[in-house]
Amino acid sequence: MQKLFENWRKYIKKSRDGDYLSDEAELAIHPDADVGQSVEDKNYYHVTRSENVPLIMRDGLLPLKPTDMEDVEGIYLFKSITDAEEALMNWLGDRFDEEESLTLLKVDALGIDEVDSSAAGFEVVSTSKIDPQFISIEQENL
Repeated sequence: MQKLFENWRKYIKKSRDGDYLSDEAELAIHPDADVGQSVEDKNYYHVTRSENVPLIMRDGLLPLKPTDMEDVEGIYLFKSITDAEEALMNWLGDRFDEEESLTLLKVDALGIDEVDSSAAGFEVVSTSKIDPQFISIEQENL
C-alpha cells in the first residue's frame, strides 16, 4: 500500500502541468477532495501571524506541534475560507491577542504530499513541508 501512495505522489508531481487525475487518484492522495474536482483546483487555508508571512513565503510551511495542545505535528489547514473564519470567531481566535495582525494563506493542494484527514471535519493536517510556490496570500490584516 505504501508503494501505491508513493507512486501516486510521483504521478501528481508529474501532473502539475494541468492534467487531471482520476477520481480514485484524487481520493487516494487527498481523501477529502470532492469527487469530480481536480486536485489542481483544490485549495486549503492556513491562518498565521502576519509577522510570519515573509519567512513562510521564503521557506514554506513546516510541520509543527502546537505548544498549547496535544496534537499531531503538522501543518493545520482549513478546507474552506468559511471554516477558517468560523474558527477565528471561536477557538482559534482565542489563541491570538486581539491586537495581533493575522494573515490567511491559500495553499494549493498540489504542494501537499501527505494529508491526514482524521482531524476535525473542518481541517486537514499536512504531515510534510509545503514549499512556498504553493502558498499565496488570500487575505491580510484579519
